[in-house]
Amino acid sequence: MAASSITSLSSRRLKPRAHTRHSAKWTGACLYRSASGGGEKADTRAHAGFRANHHRSPLGSPRYEPIFNELSRIEIFNEKIRHLKAAIDSTTPRVQTLVEGVAGDKLDQPADATQVRQWRLQVAHCLSVDTALLYNNYMRLMIDAGLNFLARLICTICTYPQGSPRAHWVTKILRLWAQRIEIYRREYEIPPGVADDAELPPFARLVDTFDLTFRYRRIQFVMRAINRLYPRLQEPGCRTMTSSTLDALKRRLYQQLNSLRTYQGTGFLRTQTASHACAIFSRTEFKSQAGALPEPDEFVTLHNNEISAVIEQIGMECDFARFTNETDKILGSAEAQAIDSPFRRDLLISYLGFAVWDAVTFPMINMQDPHEALQLTELHEIIVDRISPDDAMTLKPCSAVVKGSGFGGFAGFFSHAARENDYLLGRLHAIDRLLNILASSVERDIPGGIDMRPFKKRAFEIVLREEAKRLPNVAGLIAELQSAVMSL
Repeated sequence: MAASSITSLSSRRLKPRAHTRHSAKWTGACLYRSASGGGEKADTRAHAGFRANHHRSPLGSPRYEPIFNELSRIEIFNEKIRHLKAAIDSTTPRVQTLVEGVAGDKLDQPADATQVRQWRLQVAHCLSVDTALLYNNYMRLMIDAGLNFLARLICTICTYPQGSPRAHWVTKILRLWAQRIEIYRREYEIPPGVADDAELPPFARLVDTFDLTFRYRRIQFVMRAINRLYPRLQEPGCRTMTSSTLDALKRRLYQQLNSLRTYQGTGFLRTQTASHACAIFSRTEFKSQAGALPEPDEFVTLHNNEISAVIEQIGMECDFARFTNETDKILGSAEAQAIDSPFRRDLLISYLGFAVWDAVTFPMINMQDPHEALQLTELHEIIVDRISPDDAMTLKPCSAVVKGSGFGGFAGFFSHAARENDYLLGRLHAIDRLLNILASSVERDIPGGIDMRPFKKRAFEIVLREEAKRLPNVAGLIAELQSAVMSL
């Protein structure tokens, strides 16, 4: 019964919690196991402070124990998420004003994909002109992100390890190439009147072609906007919007996310294209020795046309622009138009104004480790919940107690029966707490919540029936527990 075991469920909303309270909406969690039982009482006060919550727990973990380090890391991560959310909240009024200024009264009327696309491009123009200082830095970071994706792709094709001198050489080549064709510039402005992504200037087309992470961030942002509509289904102004309508929109967005995962490897490239890239960046004459790599300046000068040709071909096979067009179609679809005007307006503002929010938050995200940066884009804090005998109350009237906590937590080493006792109770306590956590996640959406007793009873019965065959030393405890379960 390891008191410091911890399981992290990724992609979850992360908020330090009191021991027995749970968020009505959670998309991820961190659970830690306490094996004490019979110790100090669980603190039931809601929203206890993070460190206070940790130190009140029966674990009492010294600072060198893994669980303390993990919880401290989670708190730092949560603080970053809170900063990002605060930045988004403070920017929201300006975004609303900008989008309303572009779309006008038509924002309250049904809009097809063409109209949505025109609004999106007009918002991009306004952003590039009205906030030029912010936008110039943002666009440069986006160009870097697109070139980094391209460099990773080429390094994978050429079997260059990430972070190796050869990988850095490829990155330098691509950035020099981008400078030569004036992708990098002092000012980045989207011209007025652009009606299609194909009409964008070269720097914007490069971002549109190769920035994979931007697609992730935008789709996730729109899905969060859809999620905010579910609790509003009961509002008086909601007449045509249904849960099924929102589900259909999210399903199409999830399909896009699944399609984007294809580009994490190189399998989407044609063999001919991969061979062409390998022939340019992995030539036989300089592949054998680490010190034989050509100078980037000379290499770009000699092979500029070849580099441009292979990048253009890779861009055609990536075809990221189709995801933008598909998202325009989703926001202009019949499902979106079936949403009542006030709610559809909020959804459109989230999509059309995403670039403004992203210009504020992406520089903050980009400074982080790449793996953590990807988690930060989801804007979910990690919720911490405890699984402890003190919190599992369903079978509390039963006299069963954890026995391994004696002798400073080592009592289980001296008794096989004690280990069987604690193993069985551990399974039952886990069922009790996990079902409570599951029920708490839908309290906001289901009036009165869900009665979990029938589910707990069935799960308890299955565990006790199965474990009765394997735990001969606790037959009396099993009989007592079976009797308690029958009375649920």
